[in-house]
Amino acid sequence: MTTDEMTLRLESLERRQRWLVRAFAISLALLVGPLLMGAGKASGEKTVDTRKLVIRDAKGVARAALGTDAGGSAALDLFDAAGGKLISVRGAPGAPAIELADGAGGSAWLIVSQTGSSLSLSKGNGEVDVATNATGAPSLRLQDRDGKVLWQAP
Repeated sequence: MTTDEMTLRLESLERRQRWLVRAFAISLALLVGPLLMGAGKASGEKTVDTRKLVIRDAKGVARAALGTDAGGSAALDLFDAAGGKLISVRGAPGAPAIELADGAGGSAWLIVSQTGSSLSLSKGNGEVDVATNATGAPSLRLQDRDGKVLWQAP
């Protein structure tokens, strides 16, 4: 793979990642906004106090959950009709994360922390990781479907 080909592929992945983040933000606003506005109006109260909010479809399958995870961090999860996780947002202190999954072994992770930030795109064992460390030094790693590292820098 030439440098030009790798640059084109990386630019394509960055465009896809920006689209996924925008789609997630819109989905989040469409899901949580009406819930928060409607919750106050329905009861006349200004606060809804609960540990976890689960939204189920007509068949009783959980489609969204808002609460805290096992570590106590804020968490929002969106599920498909079979209960598989599609979108997960974690507000862990110092390391918030967004995960998007296709339900068939494909996922995208965006993590930001004090020790660095990373974007990982994967399908099966194939993976592309773009990261920075605490000093801002970048790294890139490409892995094939067998889990073998094809290229990395540095």
